[in-house]
Amino acid sequence: DERATGRIYNVGDEPSFTIQEWVQAIGKVAGWQGTIVTLPEERLPERLVVKLNTNQDLFFDTTRIRQELGYREMVSLDEALKHTIAWQRANPPTDIDAHLFDYTLEDVVLAELQEKPETTS
Repeated sequence: DERATGRIYNVGDEPSFTIQEWVQAIGKVAGWQGTIVTLPEERLPERLVVKLNTNQDLFFDTTRIRQELGYREMVSLDEALKHTIAWQRANPPTDIDAHLFDYTLEDVVLAELQEKPETTS
């Protein structure tokens, strides 16, 4: 499209989601009935602390590409997630590093939270 010559455009989802909103959207489409538990870092054992700054979200302003070029998502979010989930289920990864997951420790933390639920957020 000649209108795009020399222009810079951000391409992104609309609306933009937080990580928790992505988990909720994916869980809904996947039929997941779980609960998301958010804890402050100090409540987690060191083994479960994510070494990333999760206190910020990344949002792209896609106004220009939508207004100037008429960009729009051709597939709904639910439809895209259905296809992605189906593909992931049909093609599970074979090289997962098992030490990255500690479900037993997660269960211990959740059990402790049930004893002291006022400390969750």
